[in-house]
Amino acid sequence: MTPILCQPLALGADFVVESATKMINGHSDVMLGLLCGRSADWERVPMALSAWGLASGPFESWLAARGLASLHLRAERAFSNALRTATFLASHAGVAAVDFPGLPAHPHHELAARQFGDKFGSVVTFQLAGGRPAADAFITRASQLPFSPSLGETATTLSHPESTSHRGLTPAARAALGISGGTIRLSVGIESIDFILAAIATGLGE
Repeated sequence: MTPILCQPLALGADFVVESATKMINGHSDVMLGLLCGRSADWERVPMALSAWGLASGPFESWLAARGLASLHLRAERAFSNALRTATFLASHAGVAAVDFPGLPAHPHHELAARQFGDKFGSVVTFQLAGGRPAADAFITRASQLPFSPSLGETATTLSHPESTSHRGLTPAARAALGISGGTIRLSVGIESIDFILAAIATGLGE
């Protein structure tokens, strides 16, 4: 969502942990996080940082600041592309389900619309009807979409949660999260939407 869409402090949070590695930086060349909070709650933070030795390198901080300069442009494009992508996938016969809050059929669509307006982030998850074999075939055919378990790059990337980010969970735990062998996660980038949809269509065997 990035701070452009989701601002937890305005929703009542005391502290917010953000990953600057993802869309804030946006160029896949930094590992960095940040902590934000209310002034009234901040007095313990410097002591904790000092005790734990947490410090951001100047070059990594500069890279993140560089990314901030274009964040609003990249985010707008990625959010728009993600909605178009989710809509395309939802209409495809080979796709069993699409998990994206921008779709009216999503169970949390109204909540997401209240909190985020008319933009719903850049991550689209979908379930292929053919399970793991279909996912393997999709990944092989969609060669223009890099396989990467990270998010927020300028390029659209795909990952397979069962074998990457959630591989340490039991099958039952993954199932409880809606993750199966046929689950594909897309981090939608800022390319031409025609390129993205064509690459996905190729992955789906069109």
